[in-house]
Amino acid sequence: MTALEPRDTDVADIAASPPGTPRDETVLSRPYRALSIGIVSVVLLIAFEATAVGTAMPVAARELDGVSLYAFAFSGYFTTSLFGMVLAGQWSDRRGPLGALTTGIAAFAAGLLLAGTATAMWLFILGRAVQGLGGGLVIVALYVVVGRAYPERLRPAIMAAFAASWVVPSIVGPLAAGAVTEHLGWRWVFVGIPVLVVFPLALALPQIRRRAAGPVTAASAGVEAEAQAQAGVEAEAQAGVEAEAEAQAEAGVEAEAQAQAGVEAEVEAEAQTEAQTGADAEGDADERRGSRRGGGSVKRGRSARGRGSFDRRRIRLASGISLGAGLLQYAAQDLRWISLVPGAVGAALLVPAALGLLPRGTYRAARGLPSVVLLRGVAAGSFIAAESFVPLMLVTQRGLSPTLAGFSLAAGGGTWALGSWVQSRRRVEPYQQRLMTLGMVLVAAAIAAAPSVLIDSVPVWTVAVAWAFGCFGMGLVISSTSVLLLHLSAPEEAGTNSAALQISDGLSNVILLSAGGAAFAALGGGSVSHTVTEASGTHPAAFLAVFLPMAGVALVGAWVTRRLLPSTRA
Repeated sequence: MTALEPRDTDVADIAASPPGTPRDETVLSRPYRALSIGIVSVVLLIAFEATAVGTAMPVAARELDGVSLYAFAFSGYFTTSLFGMVLAGQWSDRRGPLGALTTGIAAFAAGLLLAGTATAMWLFILGRAVQGLGGGLVIVALYVVVGRAYPERLRPAIMAAFAASWVVPSIVGPLAAGAVTEHLGWRWVFVGIPVLVVFPLALALPQIRRRAAGPVTAASAGVEAEAQAQAGVEAEAQAGVEAEAEAQAEAGVEAEAQAQAGVEAEVEAEAQTEAQTGADAEGDADERRGSRRGGGSVKRGRSARGRGSFDRRRIRLASGISLGAGLLQYAAQDLRWISLVPGAVGAALLVPAALGLLPRGTYRAARGLPSVVLLRGVAAGSFIAAESFVPLMLVTQRGLSPTLAGFSLAAGGGTWALGSWVQSRRRVEPYQQRLMTLGMVLVAAAIAAAPSVLIDSVPVWTVAVAWAFGCFGMGLVISSTSVLLLHLSAPEEAGTNSAALQISDGLSNVILLSAGGAAFAALGGGSVSHTVTEASGTHPAAFLAVFLPMAGVALVGAWVTRRLLPSTRA
């Protein structure tokens, strides 16, 4: 039996669940209800802000006399969010996710208030930067909460709920923000959201404090890591390995009727040994986890300074990757030759920092965790880079209004949530890797089909249909990578690895958007900011130079899906 074929048992899922957990529990069952509603509400607010702010931003820039600095309001958010992601990973692994989450929400709210009350554009940009720092802290901390508070079998469902939280904001957000901006003023789009943070905090924080607060101790990390390692072997091994595992369980513990009982007894026995041997047991668990991941962890080794201290090297790398990404974005927005200088400096800072912050083997698609992180970046980067040019193409080449062009992508929010829901179903769990391959093929097909509307005889609604299928594919892939990353991560590394996943996502957006923008400009598209007002100067070939390469990148992602699980060869 291969990793792509259905399993006859669901041992892995049972092994990763706490003993005594009812099999029919859901994320809305009583033990998880308050936590689920609370953290999903946080995601809902972030989604609403993200989709609404684009509507209010042009008005804000004009009133603050800062149109020339408009792009920095976006890049400032992204640059600081990268730093926040790394900081949240360190914080969550060493001290638990509660502090990172509360600080992130506070910073996010403070940034909104600062932007909403700004009297000058530089204050507005500063507010966006503070907001980005908070957003980076929150998203990684939420991933750690999911990994520590939910059993493995419920994680796909809560990730699907996160995806669904973007559906309504993606449709209602711009319309609501437009109405608020028109009737009350753009400032209310920013200052109105922090008030809504109180409800999710009141629901979620007590549950997080009870279920996921504090650092992972050495003993508990060894026990949980061993359970997950055994679950991974059961889930991914071939028939011969499964038989060997059953025999090992029978030899190591008293005879039991079911294989799962044997696995749990073996884990308890090894946990007692690890608790007595201390550091040696933790080292053994690290070796087993490395085997299960199939690739390098983000961490390069644990220093003697202990779990409570932050890794200064990673903080320096986070600063480098943030500054490098900001310079690269600035260079991509400026078509002058002089922009090559900040672009080169940005690349010089970004490349070594990325190599230091992502798992070893990420960019050569090493099996296991590195390929999961790479796939997230490939999927998000190619899709978002292409999507950014869809409304522009419809406006400049087919004469649609900006509103109609935007609505051509509206159905994608629903199909994205549908794809995320499909991957969360237990019936499809044995086919997870196949579904991710299908998802990337759908993404590639959607991107390749989009420029077909450059031909006048092709109906404009072709883009809407193609993009709906592409979003369905993204729903299959994005949520699955999040779940798989937590499955392959040791408890004490969940924060750092979740940060790596988000960094891969964000960096790919910057790199591929910059590359797409450069290709667009080189083939007659001009500066994207000018193209909207100078539609006649845009050559159709400029759009092909964006969409076709991005479709190729997505196809590379389909190949990467074949390398997500560690090799079973000895």
